[in-house]
Amino acid sequence: MRMNLRQIEAFRAFMITGTVSKAAEIMHVTQPAVTRLLSDFEDSVSFKLFERDRRRLVPTNDCNALYREVERTYVGLDHIRHTAESIGEMRTGRLNIAAMPIFTTTFLPNVISSFVKQFPDITISLWNWPREQAIEWVLSQQHDLAFVTLPINDEALSVKSFPADDAVCMLPKHHHLAGKDEIEIHDLHGENFISLSPGIHFRHKLDNLLQEHGVKVRNRIEVSSAYTASMLVAKGAGISVVGFQGLGVNDHPDIAIRPFHPRIPYSIGIVFPKQHSMSKISQQFIEVALQTYNPMRTPQV
Repeated sequence: MRMNLRQIEAFRAFMITGTVSKAAEIMHVTQPAVTRLLSDFEDSVSFKLFERDRRRLVPTNDCNALYREVERTYVGLDHIRHTAESIGEMRTGRLNIAAMPIFTTTFLPNVISSFVKQFPDITISLWNWPREQAIEWVLSQQHDLAFVTLPINDEALSVKSFPADDAVCMLPKHHHLAGKDEIEIHDLHGENFISLSPGIHFRHKLDNLLQEHGVKVRNRIEVSSAYTASMLVAKGAGISVVGFQGLGVNDHPDIAIRPFHPRIPYSIGIVFPKQHSMSKISQQFIEVALQTYNPMRTPQV
């Protein structure tokens, strides 16, 4: 006879309570049903579990040894059940996030701070990667989410977009162009310029625009992050055109920020694998990110 889960439940109930009648009570079945389950369970293990003493069942040493193993298994099941409940109620879990450098130094610290206040038992890992590497980590399921610039043209990924914004021109506070309300592309001609690295998508868009209008800038410095560009602008190293979202420098005392024309749309988003259902933790983190996000519009001065 093959062992089944109901037999094990009856065996455990009997060993906990010590009598067939009490085992029947906690299982909500009749005493004959428990007796039959115990008998079938004894047949399935192929050794004697009980001595019969005046209608009482007395566990043998082998029976006690088997019960200890059954109890260890139930402890494991209880742990699994508790863990499942904790994950469902977001009382435990881990979230691995990949992000471009600009987001790990500005926007995401605010998001993570808000999230952990709401869910203090969730562990967050934040990794700083170039755009393509961040996307690759999500595709390989090494990370749950990635914060990157858009667009994304990969059918294996889903994207949750933030509201789009326009690129801006950043200048040292006392730069001769800082007195203008808006910076035209021809204003950049001959200026010391802080560019993003050639491999960055935004750099390609700006380079094409400069070429179309016949504008030549002095590319003195190249950086991999818009935030680094902003800090160099603050030090008077040159001017820069960047996507402004999340930079957190609109109140910097040494930086003037002006609208740039022609406009260069700029947007960011969260990417995650399309084929796998998103965890509750990831869903909640995205919701907090969208609530926390506030594009810093260009001051009109």
